[in-house]
Amino acid sequence: MGADLYLRPLLEQQRSRYVAKFRQWASVRDQATTTVERTRAQQQVNHYFDRMYAKGYFRDNYNPSNLLAKFALSWWEDVTPRLDAEDQLDPTQMRWLLRTLKHREPVFKTNIATDPDRAFFILKYRELRTFLRTALKRNEPIECSL
Repeated sequence: MGADLYLRPLLEQQRSRYVAKFRQWASVRDQATTTVERTRAQQQVNHYFDRMYAKGYFRDNYNPSNLLAKFALSWWEDVTPRLDAEDQLDPTQMRWLLRTLKHREPVFKTNIATDPDRAFFILKYRELRTFLRTALKRNEPIECSL
């Protein structure tokens, strides 16, 4: 379970670039007769899966790796009430989220100060900001499954 955010046009464009290779390697993996062949093919499946979702998609798991929790925020309690009737964030709400995250950076820094996964959370925060800014630049709503 987790928060899944989509920029649908960008995601579809990204997926269309890599879905054929993903399926090809999945077929190779499924037909592999040795562990070495299966492992090599699975590495390619993973690579193309990651490429398909590299743009237009952001995920924040509901587990100890939850980014928003490090800001003392919740997707359910803080973001869900800001979604429109189609479960989307509009530009006003995206700006609110960016401002809120910026305002809560001291909380974030305190919460990750001694966390062994500190670098992970810093990178994840950068990814979320980039995702939000991309949506604003493209003037597209963010579809949310929270």
